[in-house]
Amino acid sequence: MVAFAEIPPARVQHVAARRSLSVATIRAMVDLYNAGSSIRAIAARHGIDRSKIREVLIDLGVYVAAPAIAWDELETHEFVGMYGTVPTVELSDYFLRDVEHLQQKASALGISNYNPYDTVTLTDRQRMLILASLLGNATMYRSKSGRKHPAIEFTHNNTELDYLAYKHQILKNLAQPSGIQRRTRQTYTYHRFVTRYSPVFEEIYQITRRHDRQRVTGEWLAEITDPFALAIWFMDVGDIQTLYQDKALGTVRGHTLRLYLHVKSRDEAVLIRDWLDREWGIDLNANTWRQT
Repeated sequence: MVAFAEIPPARVQHVAARRSLSVATIRAMVDLYNAGSSIRAIAARHGIDRSKIREVLIDLGVYVAAPAIAWDELETHEFVGMYGTVPTVELSDYFLRDVEHLQQKASALGISNYNPYDTVTLTDRQRMLILASLLGNATMYRSKSGRKHPAIEFTHNNTELDYLAYKHQILKNLAQPSGIQRRTRQTYTYHRFVTRYSPVFEEIYQITRRHDRQRVTGEWLAEITDPFALAIWFMDVGDIQTLYQDKALGTVRGHTLRLYLHVKSRDEAVLIRDWLDREWGIDLNANTWRQT
């Protein structure tokens, strides 16, 4: 159980403004929930939609799926000392509370930005994979819920599940415990995994963004120094087209490589073309560039 007094006032004010509720109403909701009232009962009492109450309690770090279990002072002190140094799964076994509850408790205590993996450093292969994937199908972003550092989402379609699993294996120590997840968007099904929010990604975040959006720069491309990264980039957004001397006879004249660039300007496409030619001896034609 997270008492109202344990929640930082700034968080309460933020949630109150965001959800258009008074602090007094939020306090009453938290007190009722901690006293054992169901979300349905709280909704009936205050005339507020149940989903909104649940969202408020989640925002405050109060709501847990399982029945709330009171924390005594010694337990709380021990939890603060261990959080960030012991994997959350082990903490769950130690404190006999589910992982979601521990994360909400940490959030309420103001230590949720302290990541258990803050001291992790990227291996050369991990760094190359990330730099290349961000040119392809990966997305790096900061959370809107207050986490300080960025995370990365890797997505691939059903036919590339093994390839996604390969990436996950390389980044396993940085990935969230949920692993690879299946998602459906209308008629399109894909798979993804997301890393933890960690300062280990901060440098790459700064290199790959300009004016608050991702933008390809010479600094970014200069960081790609391993052919492994080119292979990852090509696997993400490239293909090989067969050129036929006589297609009916199956006579092959040669092959050409194509990269579908996820860029917003022709300047970025030309920068990539020139860099590939200069550093890797790969001659690409950017004249067919189009915005994607």
